Amino acid sequence: MLMGDLITLVQHNIPIKIAVYDNGRLGFVELEQKSEGLMPVYTDLKNPDFGKVAEAVGIWGRTVEDAGILEATVAEWLAQPGPALLNVKVAPMELVMPPFTALEPVKGMALYTMKAVLHGKAGDVFEMIAENFPK
Repeated sequence: MLMGDLITLVQHNIPIKIAVYDNGRLGFVELEQKSEGLMPVYTDLKNPDFGKVAEAVGIWGRTVEDAGILEATVAEWLAQPGPALLNVKVAPMELVMPPFTALEPVKGMALYTMKAVLHGKAGDVFEMIAENFPK
C-alpha cells in the first residue's frame, strides 16, 4: 500500500481495515535467500510506526507490541466507522510456512544454517528454531 492509497481512503472515507504485520524485515525475501542457502542481505528494515503514519494522514491508527492487548485493540480497530490501520509488531524470526515443502528449499535451508554457524551467527539459527517450534 502506498501513501496515496491512505490519502484516498481519507478523502473518500472508505471504511477499509488495514492490518500491518511488522516484523522489521523483508521476510519473504529473507526466507527465499535462506532457502537458496544464502546469507540474508539487505532484508532488515527500519520501519516507521505505521499506526502513527495512519494518524498523520487522518486515519484511525494504532500499534500493538503486547499480545495481551491485541484482542481488545482488534475489537476497537474493527469498530471504527471509517478507515483504520492496525500495526502489529511480530517476531522477526518467525517463519512463514510455504503451502508445501519441496526438497530443494530444505537443502538450501540446511546450507544457510551451516553458513550462518560458520559466520558466527549461530544465535540467529537458534532464535529461529526457538520461535518456530513449540516448547
